[in-house]
Amino acid sequence: MQMQMGVFSRVKTRFDRNRLGELLVAKNRISHIQLQAALSAQKSGAAKAKPLGQYLCDEGLITKFQLRAALTEQFAYRALALSVTLYFSVASFGTIRPAHAEAAMQGGATQVSYNTTTTTSAPDNNTIQLASLQPMPRMYETPKRPMFQNLFGSREIRSTNTAAFTKWNEIVGRLENAGMQNWGKELSKFEALPTMAKIHAVNNYVNSVPYVEDKVNYGKSDYWATPAEFFARGGDCEDYAIAKYAALRHLGVPESNMRLAIVQDKIKNIPHAILIVYTEEGVVMLDNQIKATQNVASVTRYQPIYSINREAWWRHVS
Repeated sequence: MQMQMGVFSRVKTRFDRNRLGELLVAKNRISHIQLQAALSAQKSGAAKAKPLGQYLCDEGLITKFQLRAALTEQFAYRALALSVTLYFSVASFGTIRPAHAEAAMQGGATQVSYNTTTTTSAPDNNTIQLASLQPMPRMYETPKRPMFQNLFGSREIRSTNTAAFTKWNEIVGRLENAGMQNWGKELSKFEALPTMAKIHAVNNYVNSVPYVEDKVNYGKSDYWATPAEFFARGGDCEDYAIAKYAALRHLGVPESNMRLAIVQDKIKNIPHAILIVYTEEGVVMLDNQIKATQNVASVTRYQPIYSINREAWWRHVS
């Protein structure tokens, strides 16, 4: 009996591993690095006494509605795990052959065998065969998690307070209100591509737009354009990065996996803007100064200053 319950406990554990944080990452509500930061904060400081869900809400990483939905799903998985455990507990007793049960009663060494393939050899007399116990079906497919790493070898300091970044906040608001117009129609041919192919295609598509300085375009030293303005009039480095960000977001790449990064170009000795995308194949850089996408690990030209997305910003320290 104790050995049987050990099998069922292991089955149940497969479902119990579906914790709240993992659910939120799987749903792309938070990133893996944000989850790790939240768990670290819970171990020390003022957040120590807070439940994970409350901490994430207080930090503005998720809404209360998203938290309730995740908790509901977590409860459903655990209820299902309990039902499955009880079902197999009852079903297994019908598969114990009397001779084997008698052997167990006589003090023979008893072994529970959880077979996932058909065996051609005769079972040992001291073995309880759970023949009806089939491999557990996977209830959901856990998506691969992007590889989050510090940009260009820097140390990152994260904050969810983006109030000081007025140009960024303004362009994010304008992205919500601006229509896709003609430029969005071109993206439809990329929709069926795998993620990495989408990234390469968007980079090439956006980099085909002419480079035009803000002073020429708008009579200003620094103007952050919407994609519609950029595709109609051209633009400079941050306009390329913003257009790529908007295009990939439209094609389903989570914003939590992207950052607009402001870097120092060590060759030209000037600030520069690029787009960073975190993928399961590594951290990819999209840059209007370089024709093809690059893995960040191979780039030595840039020194990061800060990076930002809709959720937070990161200060980069050497």
